Amino acid sequence: MNVSVPIILVVVQVPAHPLNWLLAGADKPEVFRAAWWISLRGYPANGNTHNTTVYIPQASRFTPSELPQIMTRLEAGGLP
Repeated sequence: MNVSVPIILVVVQVPAHPLNWLLAGADKPEVFRAAWWISLRGYPANGNTHNTTVYIPQASRFTPSELPQIMTRLEAGGLP
């Protein structure tokens, strides 16, 4: 895929009942579960319109501290 904007995929594990994973606080929402992310840079264009399997390493946790780090790396011209 040849794009000028970085693309990341974030996958969130969501239980069946929202009360088990989402809490809306006075100043911010809080999500309790797990999320992982991967950069799609370098993935080939895919004509598949139904589904595509993407493997995300377990170590690629998407946490509140990870997003600013990703953005800082991109701002410096690096990879996500």
